[in-house]
Amino acid sequence: MVDELRNYYEILGLSRNASVEEIRKSYINLAKIYHPDHNVNTQDRRMIELNQIYEILSNPVKRQEYDARFIRAQTYDFTGPKKESVTPQKKERVVKHKVQGIRILKLLLLIIVWVIVVYLVFYFIVNILAMYITMPVWLLSLFPL
Repeated sequence: MVDELRNYYEILGLSRNASVEEIRKSYINLAKIYHPDHNVNTQDRRMIELNQIYEILSNPVKRQEYDARFIRAQTYDFTGPKKESVTPQKKERVVKHKVQGIRILKLLLLIIVWVIVVYLVFYFIVNILAMYITMPVWLLSLFPL
């Protein structure tokens, strides 16, 4: 059987809006070339294929069904999702965003380290002072022993 995704019009060397008469003439010309009685070098498969194509394109109902299937098959992309082409500008933007993200992470890490360091410094200062002077209870509650 002929592959339904192949363009039958292209095989016959015709345009999609070819008339039945043009299809018949093209079929006869190709049959003269590929018929096993006229050409010993070709295989029967090519003639069988031409017969099936002619049977479909010469019948208006089958031709309409084929056109609908072929158009649907052409509009559907069987290759999967298309990869976007990456331009140098896109690459530059991606690198810029990555660098900015890394800078933001470094800044957040630095802020967290500084908060911990400041807390520890105040913790030791308050605890050392608490040994020598009386401290308010609210201040001691901030830095429990």
